[in-house]
Formats: sequence, structure tokens, C-alpha cells
Amino acid sequence: VSGDTVRWQYLANDLWDTAKITDQTVAAIGETLFWFKEYDSSLVTVCTSDINSPKVWSEEIDIVSTDLPSLASIYNWNDTFFAVGNGGSIMTSTDGISWTATAPTAQFASILGVQFATKNYKEHLHAIVKEKDVYRFAKTYDGINWEIGDVCPDGFPIRNFSQPVSDKAKPQSGNVTSRLYIVGGETADGEMTSSTWSCDGFSWAEFQQGFLPAMTRPAIIQYTLDTNAPKSLWILWPGKYANGSVKNEVYFSENKGVTWKLFKSEFSKYADTQKIMPVGHVSAILNQNNYWMYFFGGVDSEGKQQANIFGGQLMTLVFDKIK
Repeated sequence: VSGDTVRWQYLANDLWDTAKITDQTVAAIGETLFWFKEYDSSLVTVCTSDINSPKVWSEEIDIVSTDLPSLASIYNWNDTFFAVGNGGSIMTSTDGISWTATAPTAQFASILGVQFATKNYKEHLHAIVKEKDVYRFAKTYDGINWEIGDVCPDGFPIRNFSQPVSDKAKPQSGNVTSRLYIVGGETADGEMTSSTWSCDGFSWAEFQQGFLPAMTRPAIIQYTLDTNAPKSLWILWPGKYANGSVKNEVYFSENKGVTWKLFKSEFSKYADTQKIMPVGHVSAILNQNNYWMYFFGGVDSEGKQQANIFGGQLMTLVFDKIK
């Protein structure tokens, strides 16, 4: 895999004025995209688009809620958005506009993602809560009732990690365990990490990195290269590095984040390939219909929020699909 096997393009530029935007994220329910924007930490709006035509967006609508969701925590589980509110509650929404904040049984810090069911446990959602200045794992099977569990281990990212990657168990191939993965983020001490953490439904394991730099909010897209013999390829667009910089580097992993390699920085092999500016904290979504990976928003090297969409298409996958 090399950078020249990806066709990079800007799909849209300067969609709206970003001067007052302080944070943003894009999430999906089905094929509907939701672009959430936070203005001066006091207002959150949402607009929508279709994943097959992501250049066209609806008008912004102010969300309706007694609290504001932390945009970095927004996560789709079973066609419902979950997020951590600024007050530490769990917030939910089915349309991205109307949000309900639950009475917090604990002070929630982050949502970690879904653990798919196996023969040993039902599907459930993981989160992190803070009790008496101690961070602990929590989980829910119904989105309402939460069980507080073990203390988070040293070095575990509490916030600003990647969007989660969840793998289902595949008993027919000998894999009876589902896995949940996160990469990067900030620890309770405010230190950035580059580690990949994996949960098997019972405990978390760390894969420390010697090559991938420490960063916050990297964007990860997971490909399945061959539907007959599934092999996962992760593509990672970095977030912000520890020195505050952002770059246009692209990393990939062929072993689910255990080790990483760097794409070659060849952006010009194809006539329609464009140089992508350095940007971090983008949102990443894969269109399964055409193998396009879309990257939305983010911040530039000066910390200014961006209103651009760029995308890439891994050409070997297109050829596989044609076959």
C-alpha cells in the first residue's frame, strides 16, 4: 500500500464561515450525515446531507437540549446518537436535533464504543465515568442503566481518542471474541498517547507504539479488502500532535493497530489528485457504496476551524470490487 494508490480530491471548500466555530464533528445514521458545529461553546447546530452526495447540506438548525453535547463524544449506537453532556450526563438523540439528557448516576467523561455480542455476553456500550477523582469503566446493555466497573489503567486515554473501531466475533473463522479499539488520546494526567487499546468484552490491553506519534482525535477508517477472506486495513489521518502541529501524513495498519506504517507522500500520480493541506481533528466516514473515504472539517496548523471536505479512494479496492 502506498500513497499513490489513493486518489485524493477536495470535494468542497469553505462551505460556511468558521470564524466563530470552536469545535465540529460529522457522524452518520445509515446514509444520512450529520455535521455538528459548536459556536463559542454556547450553541450547537446541526445540518444534514446524504453520504452519496456529501457536497450538498441542509440549513443549520439549533439543537434542542437542556445541555450541550461534547462533539468529540458523539457516537451512533443502534441508530441513536449518544454523547457526553457538558454537565457530565449521557445525552441521546435519534434525529440530531432534539437531545435528552439523563440524570447522571455518575460523572461521565467519554463514550468508548460498542462491544458486539458473543456467546459470552450481549452487545453493550462502553464509557468512562469519574467517581471521587478516579476514572472507571462503565457499560450499558440498554442505553439507560449503567454498570460501573474497574478503574482505568495507567496510561489509558480518558478523552480525545479516535472514533472507536468495533469488530464482530466470527466463530466460523475461529474468532469467538468481539473487539473494540481506540487509538491515541489524552490520559488523566493530560499526556498524549499513541497507543492502541483493545477490549475483548472483559478487559483492556495496550499496544504501545514506537512509530506512530502521540496525538489527539485521529480519524480512522476501516476497510475490508476481500469479502470472501476478510482482512482489515485501517487508514489513519492524524489529529493534533503533542507540539500542537497538524500534518497531511497518512498512516495505515494491517494488524488492527498493533503496528503502523506511513503512506508514501505521493499525491500526484493521477491527473485528478490534489494536494491536501495539513489538517487535524477531521471526521472520517467510509461510503460503502463506492469505497470513498470522506474527511470533514478539522483545524489547520494555526488552529482555525475548516469547512472543507476531501476524500480518497483506495484504487486496489475499486479493482477488487470490479472483479
